[in-house]
Amino acid sequence: MKKTLSTLIVTAFLATPLLAAESQGIKGVWQTEKKEDENRTAHVEISNCTDNPEQLCGKIIALEEPIDPETGEPKRDKQNPEKNLRDRPVMGLLMLKGFDKKDDMTYVDGTIYSPRTGKTYESKIHLTKDGILKVTGYVFFFSKTQDWTRVKELNGK
Repeated sequence: MKKTLSTLIVTAFLATPLLAAESQGIKGVWQTEKKEDENRTAHVEISNCTDNPEQLCGKIIALEEPIDPETGEPKRDKQNPEKNLRDRPVMGLLMLKGFDKKDDMTYVDGTIYSPRTGKTYESKIHLTKDGILKVTGYVFFFSKTQDWTRVKELNGK
């Protein structure tokens, strides 16, 4: 009886991070991973896409450095390959687009846009049992994954 009870307690303890990650899901606010050559991050809010509620999208809602040091004004999408979009603000920019649900923890077939480089990559996002969002971008046969962390909400959730 004691062995069964202790096994049950240990199992419940180990499953808690997984249950917490699953209950919150991928939707929410995430802090991007700091790049080796930079010391800046962004907060990206992931929610249903406005044009297709079956898919997930993510927009930049906060920047660690929102002001362009060269201009003293809010950062603009100046690396965008489309000249007519280079003056739009980075704040509010749709960074993740069109992710289809594979399962509760994984969304695929989306794209990620990097305002730093002006490039768009095929992408997938996966929430680990530890609550880390793995964001993977693909170029041909190559891929790179970043670990994003959930931003705690003001009410402590």
